[in-house]
Amino acid sequence: MPRFCVIALVCVQGILAQAPVAPKFEVASVKPSAPDSNHALNCTGGKGFMAKGQTLQNLIVWAYDLPGRGNQVSGGPKWLDAQSSIFDIQGKIASPVSFAECRQMVQAVLADRFQLTFHKEQRELPVFALIVGGKGKNLHKIGADEPAVLSRVTLNGDPIQIGDRYSRTASGRGMTMPELARFLMSLSTVGRMVIDKTGLDGNYGFSLDFSWTLADDTHPDLFTALQDQLGLKLESTKAPVDVLMIDRVEKPSEN
Repeated sequence: MPRFCVIALVCVQGILAQAPVAPKFEVASVKPSAPDSNHALNCTGGKGFMAKGQTLQNLIVWAYDLPGRGNQVSGGPKWLDAQSSIFDIQGKIASPVSFAECRQMVQAVLADRFQLTFHKEQRELPVFALIVGGKGKNLHKIGADEPAVLSRVTLNGDPIQIGDRYSRTASGRGMTMPELARFLMSLSTVGRMVIDKTGLDGNYGFSLDFSWTLADDTHPDLFTALQDQLGLKLESTKAPVDVLMIDRVEKPSEN
């Protein structure tokens, strides 16, 4: 009997040793924003995370990378998305992290400081289907062995945070259509899940020039640019989408 107990203990310890440890910020501060606070939300892998003037709903949407924005968060108190309850969060890191790790770190802050817990349910929600437009595709197909280059968004040649409303150029090389759909739904002007329905396989290169400002008539809006420049279209439809159902959340105490 002692022999079997030792073997069981060794196995359990091995399993625990393999369990991944969720990354956390070295130091994280959370406090209410001033009423006239600027609105900002950014994560830089070498410096950390900074949010100003953000509702908890916005923070949840960012941390869990929800393309449907507020449509994918349900339940919780009224202050969840109220401008009268906005927060500043700063997370410091000890060493550079990936964007995905930064999101996980913000998730840990929401759980620790806001006591956020939730479960997921599927609901029929508005989505966009990415389809080939009437003019046909206008993309350059490249070899599968060529390295993929992730999409970039720039302003005057410099990378900018997605969400700023300026003229921009997005480009990618070696991307599949599902990857392009993923990029499109990260843009706040889309605001919905994007599902690839093009039927196009393989890897493509593209360049897309567009603007989100009504005052700028030198660049087309994203939907027009997709059709005219790439021969693709975002068609409104409905599909089952995961929704975060809030079980518990509390206002945090200030640092």
